[in-house]
Amino acid sequence: GAGVCSRVLDTATVALIQGDYAHVPKCYWSSATTLVAQLNFYTAIRPGDTVAVKSGVIMPAAYASSGGTCAADPTKCSLGGLVIDADFPCDNCKQPSAMLNGPTLISYCPAEVLTLDAYGSKGVGPVPLIYEWRVDASRTDYASEINDILAALPTFSPKVELAGLPGSEYVFLLRVHSPLLGTKSELVEWSVQRTGDRSPALSIDGPFTLTHRPSALLTLQGRAELAECWDAAVSDPTIDFAWRALDPIITSTGANFTGE
Repeated sequence: GAGVCSRVLDTATVALIQGDYAHVPKCYWSSATTLVAQLNFYTAIRPGDTVAVKSGVIMPAAYASSGGTCAADPTKCSLGGLVIDADFPCDNCKQPSAMLNGPTLISYCPAEVLTLDAYGSKGVGPVPLIYEWRVDASRTDYASEINDILAALPTFSPKVELAGLPGSEYVFLLRVHSPLLGTKSELVEWSVQRTGDRSPALSIDGPFTLTHRPSALLTLQGRAELAECWDAAVSDPTIDFAWRALDPIITSTGANFTGE
């Protein structure tokens, strides 16, 4: 069963594993050669940190069963530690996934705020994701200026709000990664255009997922707001909605989904 990690690991390593958690961390042996530490949400250990074992605690099972001791032969027992390689492949670790949501069109109003969020992104492990926001320099107007703004955002921020963007063409790129496991998501992109007229700002609220059971009810809500520079006294402020599904398929068969 699991026991306190301090039986095997040194004080500094145990403190990193515990982080700000109120209880001491537990460890267990999953095999004769593998020690597993149970991490918590507040753990402070990261790739690149050093894991050190207590000297004179771990020895080969065959040596111990024959009555051997560390005092009799110190070379048979554990000493020192190792560094968690930040680039070492995590064979059994799941990859986080990034998902973007927001408008694809904004009006020509200079002060309009563009809001994008990545709340649908999924992480692995107990530690919050890190969000790496940027724009594609070759497909975005004023890319350098916008990237400077994005680079100043908090790394754990799943939401960006950009007011008064210069230009009219933007391709946002997002990658999320787990600071605990060192794994990264695939790069996802989101294209936004500034229209040449006072079109309403439109967003769709619904589940942050790209798959859904055909037999289950899927509820989506469209929201639209008049552009800030809309002159209601001159133009009709009525907003009409028209819905259309873009090539949905049944994933089990690959066939087009034709249900209502």
